Amino acid sequence: MKRVSEIDHTGTRYLLQIHNSLKKQDKTLLISHTSEGDRLWDTLVYGGVLDKIGRNNCFPDMDRALEYAEDQILCGELIETPDRQYALSEMDIFAGFSEKEIKIVESRLVLENYMSGDVIIREGDRDRDLFMLARGMVSVKMQLQNNRRERRLNSITAGVTFGEIALLDNKPRSADVVTESEVTIYRLTYGKFLDLQQSEPNVANKLILNMALNLSTRLRLNTEEIKVLVEN
Repeated sequence: MKRVSEIDHTGTRYLLQIHNSLKKQDKTLLISHTSEGDRLWDTLVYGGVLDKIGRNNCFPDMDRALEYAEDQILCGELIETPDRQYALSEMDIFAGFSEKEIKIVESRLVLENYMSGDVIIREGDRDRDLFMLARGMVSVKMQLQNNRRERRLNSITAGVTFGEIALLDNKPRSADVVTESEVTIYRLTYGKFLDLQQSEPNVANKLILNMALNLSTRLRLNTEEIKVLVEN
């Protein structure tokens, strides 16, 4: 409802028709850019729309509506996704690596386990470690509006690497990384990474190249998401 200043009886009927159609498909209608107290909200109450759709399915902006939708999807995926551990050879960071090269890196990794809700990376931390998610799911989160609200930027599933930016640019962590389930991670400390650069420079360079490719892919996806949000 971002650009909607008012809605008439016909408009409320259309919203109810959309709601009923989606409900038959086991889907949910969410409404953004309306909140209790504004004129549009009162119209939706008077027209019986909120009683049917549910007031909890209305949000003050698109950002929070999308976050709610993501939460529902994640809850379903966490239940349905098999709890299996990925081998290093299945991870994106090792694309194009030989078995010997993977073993060279593996000898420098530390295997760690976390419970759901654990914070692996905290915004502002100065470490430069690299993390390879072998099992489970984590979310990247950032504090907004003077720490009054949290926004999930991304969710990462098994087989994916995170923490590359701090390793490459030596700046504080830009967001929190929190587990959404029980998680198993391979950690490459910055010290071990420097050792790899010195003793096996070709392997280290391949690792850096794959990190750059992964970051490029994520940047393109984020750009597309921003484009959708701006246009809507």
